[in-house]
Amino acid sequence: MVTNPPHGVRLKGNRDLRSLYIRLGRVLRAKCPGWNAAILCGNDSLLDLSGIQFDRRFPMQSGGLRVTLATGKIG
Repeated sequence: MVTNPPHGVRLKGNRDLRSLYIRLGRVLRAKCPGWNAAILCGNDSLLDLSGIQFDRRFPMQSGGLRVTLATGKIG
C-alpha cells in the first residue's frame, strides 16, 4: 500500500491531521495485516501516530518540500 496523505504544509496546523494518521494506522492494521506500506509525509511525528513500525525512512524532497518516505510491514 502506497499513500501520500495530507501532512500539514498546505493545511493550517497538524491538529486535525493527528486523528487522520491515527485512523489511517488503525484501518491499515485491521484490514491489511502483513502488507507492505509506504507513506510519504513531511512530518515524522504524524508518521509515528500511525502506529506502524517503519523499517526504513528515506528523507527526500518533493515539490521543494522536505519529506520522508517511510516503509515497513503492517503489523
